Amino acid sequence: MDDASMFDKHHEVLSGDVQETFAAGNIHSLEGEVGGCAFSLEESADGDFHVNASGTNKVQCYVEENTLRVKAIVKTMVDNDPAASVVVQIPAGSSLEELDMEIGAGTMKLGNVTAREAELEVGAGQIIADGVQADSLKVKVSAGDAQVYNMAVKELDAEVGMGNLYAKGNVSGHGELECGMGNITLELSG
Repeated sequence: MDDASMFDKHHEVLSGDVQETFAAGNIHSLEGEVGGCAFSLEESADGDFHVNASGTNKVQCYVEENTLRVKAIVKTMVDNDPAASVVVQIPAGSSLEELDMEIGAGTMKLGNVTAREAELEVGAGQIIADGVQADSLKVKVSAGDAQVYNMAVKELDAEVGMGNLYAKGNVSGHGELECGMGNITLELSG
């Protein structure tokens, strides 16, 4: 979790409590890479993107190539409950080009989100996504747990190692599922 290579050396790495605001005009994609914390994606009260972090060891957020990049790690968890949190707020009704979210340990909760391409990756933690709309959704689960509710996607590509994936919703085009020692439960509309 303390992999220095995940942070960009050209941007400041902060710690503790962080509050940053980014104008929505030049942001078309969102990338999150976190470990050991509680991460949530929520709707913004205004037309901007906001990143609020508390109790983090290292956090970095910046816009590069029209992508808001949020990276955070925490070294300690208390009784398997993350002691730190990162909240990213996006403007209501946003439609992203790409959504790329990755979590090691900890939890990630994603509310309604629309993207042309969405990718969710979980190591030993948990992702709960409710309301993903995308042309293409890729889900990769190593030893953790991913739950995707109310999905509306054209293509679904899922790969599970030793973990679990539960997905419910509509796949209007192609689906490809690969499962190792874990479990996949898929409930399709109709």
